[in-house]
Amino acid sequence: MRLADVCGNTSPESSPACPALLTATAADPDGTTATLSWTPFTGPDPSVPAGYVLQRVTATGSVLSTVSVSGSSYTDLTPPSDNQVLRYRLQISGAGLPAGTFSYSNLAVVARPVRLAIPTAFTPNGDGLNDVLEVKGKYLRNYTFVVVDRNGLEVFRGTQRSEAWDGTIRGHAPVPGAYVWRFQQVSEAGQPFSATGSVTILK
Repeated sequence: MRLADVCGNTSPESSPACPALLTATAADPDGTTATLSWTPFTGPDPSVPAGYVLQRVTATGSVLSTVSVSGSSYTDLTPPSDNQVLRYRLQISGAGLPAGTFSYSNLAVVARPVRLAIPTAFTPNGDGLNDVLEVKGKYLRNYTFVVVDRNGLEVFRGTQRSEAWDGTIRGHAPVPGAYVWRFQQVSEAGQPFSATGSVTILK
């Protein structure tokens, strides 16, 4: 490859180079581990081995952590537990690259599924056991959780994990019976997620 400037000066021909292409997949249904593989990087001097550092990065490209890897694959057994979307890239040195300079692979992404767990019943009787209805699960943020009564009237709305329903309705004591809930969220991956169900207030 040769480069020319605006004056027509041409650089010496450089050695061929091939970037590393990184792929990432969930190693299990919940994405608690991730499997990564990559094609080898070919630098200006193929006789010099390349060094690979796997970077876990944020959506803005900030590096969360790094690990030195070798070969052409790696299983991440400890990905960040709070991030629904895992993002990886390789930082590559050696292979004839000038000291202190790096080549980077593409960004590889694993989007883990939202997990939602809503109880089917609770007993707001003040005994300290199952007194409130809580939204539980993984990767839940910026959501809307609404509960309606049999007439379709909203009796509770929550948008964060710290908000729980104690069964009261507009300041009045809980009324035993079945209620319908609806959960909506746009995931970190930008995908809409929704679920519906019912919960029963027991005496």
